[in-house]
Amino acid sequence: MKLIYVGSPLTPTGSDNHAIEYLGNVRKSVLAAKKLLLKGHAVYCPALDFQYFLQLKDGEEMTSEIIKKMNLEILKRCDALFLVGDWFSSVGCMIEYRLAIKLNISVFESEERLERWLSYVP
Repeated sequence: MKLIYVGSPLTPTGSDNHAIEYLGNVRKSVLAAKKLLLKGHAVYCPALDFQYFLQLKDGEEMTSEIIKKMNLEILKRCDALFLVGDWFSSVGCMIEYRLAIKLNISVFESEERLERWLSYVP
């Protein structure tokens, strides 16, 4: 089973309501991950990282740098990067994309191409 990293823009960029824009971005990413998961693939979805922040106790701190570092470390172990939405406009997605290319991790923007690749690789 191949491990697929689902990358997508998360940081709000232009709406008047950043919270709603962020939640919409999370939704797109989670829907893409869920689709792959229901097809039997192993998936890592960084859009779910907000849950770590929800678990912090008073006085505990977790920085976005910790999360970003963890995600890049996980990406290094993945077989494919599946980019969702307007990823090319996201600084974080561009970092993930460049790392995947550098490490020879297969990169996909199309679910159909990803599925085709998954059907051919052992």
